[in-house]
Amino acid sequence: MGILVWGFCIGRILCWWLRSSKDTALRNGRMAAIFETLKSMTGKSLNVWRFVDGKAGHERQTEGLIQALSESVEPVVTVVDVSGGCPGGLRKTIKFLRRRKDHPKPDILIGAGHGTHLPMILGRIISGAKSVVLMKPSFPRWCFDFCIVPECDRVPESGNTCIVQGVLNTMTRGRHQDAAEGLILIGGPCRHVDWSDATLLRQVEGVVRKSADVRWTMTTSRRTPTVLCGRLAKLKARNLHYASHQVTGPHWVSEGLDRSGQVWVSPDSVSMVFEALTSGSCVGVFDLAWKPGSKLKMAVDRLIDERMVTPYSEFMGNQAIRQSGKIEGSGSAIQWGAEKRPLVAWPAGGWCEEMKQSHFQ
Repeated sequence: MGILVWGFCIGRILCWWLRSSKDTALRNGRMAAIFETLKSMTGKSLNVWRFVDGKAGHERQTEGLIQALSESVEPVVTVVDVSGGCPGGLRKTIKFLRRRKDHPKPDILIGAGHGTHLPMILGRIISGAKSVVLMKPSFPRWCFDFCIVPECDRVPESGNTCIVQGVLNTMTRGRHQDAAEGLILIGGPCRHVDWSDATLLRQVEGVVRKSADVRWTMTTSRRTPTVLCGRLAKLKARNLHYASHQVTGPHWVSEGLDRSGQVWVSPDSVSMVFEALTSGSCVGVFDLAWKPGSKLKMAVDRLIDERMVTPYSEFMGNQAIRQSGKIEGSGSAIQWGAEKRPLVAWPAGGWCEEMKQSHFQ
């Protein structure tokens, strides 16, 4: 049964490609068509199918895009749950599409994460709606109308692809940030770093000790090793409060970023680094050993080179944590550098119009 489903899906994709590949102009014009649709619906409702895979980081990206769209249109969002990996997610997609008449006909499909890509393609074929994928897709980019891809994914810009340095997220510039408040965000082992509990623990102690005048709040993530969580919870410092990720709510980190003037992040979570930057806080990154060829290393190294974040080694060498000079104010979902390349993406007014002007004129 699984083989038949996969055969059907691949067959439909190939048929669609053979039809669309005959007209190169049609493929190159897909992204422009999205913005023509958005422009025509300004002030009106926009039916969105939001594909989610159950991963918080991916869902914050699509939520950020929907927040940006809400500045120009009124999104009516239908959540399409495709969590559960390839077999489970595909079954959920087929079940949803069979009952698609129970939901508003979509104008646009949005998704982030590899588990959403095939469901989005099927949704596009059946519904005829335009598709927007965040991050580098598993399938060729011409399978989607619009791709918003972080620079660290190393893909070339093209007619339907916008390259951004960061990732979309739900943060806006903080309005209540206090230099005496600090936030420490700890991730965990991943394929990009050689994780060391001892190294992280030592560096956390160093930051807290050096910034004794700052009231620090620290939390972990689902990836943080249990042993490290226990050792972090036992740190003795009057200016440090530990809150396990198991007791924090869904908006805890956003609220913490909004009030914290300083934020330290373990660089294994590059999405958290960019969320911290988006909030306008002074951002420091702990030093971890990168594995060879890590794409995240390139992203973090560029932020360091452009003096947008402060590495731990510089901070401990009597270098004050620095304020990013490239993210100033709000009112635009993407801040553009001198080369008209997005530096950091975040949701706010004018996003659609800026993207349209930069890519379709």
